[in-house]
Amino acid sequence: MANTPTNTNNNNNTNSSYSPPISAGERAPTIVSESSRMKGNLHSDGDIHIDGKVDGDLRANVITIGPKGIVAGKIFADHLRVSGRVVGDITARIAELYGHAHIEGNILHEILAIEAGSHIDGLCRKAEVTPLLESPEHDDEIMDANVIFEEKKSGKGPR
Repeated sequence: MANTPTNTNNNNNTNSSYSPPISAGERAPTIVSESSRMKGNLHSDGDIHIDGKVDGDLRANVITIGPKGIVAGKIFADHLRVSGRVVGDITARIAELYGHAHIEGNILHEILAIEAGSHIDGLCRKAEVTPLLESPEHDDEIMDANVIFEEKKSGKGPR
């Protein structure tokens, strides 16, 4: 009797890069890879991960900017993790800046964590942002808060 190989893999897919399907409750993340460049705004009900370059605004529940990721635009997120570069204002309930993060813009946040080595060229303001993040309709209110930042920064604030 000849030995025949047996397939002990129950999913009938022999491709080693196979990943299981996403269940109905989960959403696949939107990924801009290191070799990609995107121009335009990106809004996702799921997560966004940026390792490439984005010229435009981002809005999502969780946004991660990888070490080589660059975003030129406004960011609106419930949870933001930055290891790369952001040129634009940030509104996030939780903002985490890791070692090589470079931010050129203001940060409106409820919780802010800054790791040593991060760089911020802008103002940080603690505020309740959860209601503002729930809908793009509140973008004008967020922008009003950022105008106040700019007035304070330039010394032209209300007297």
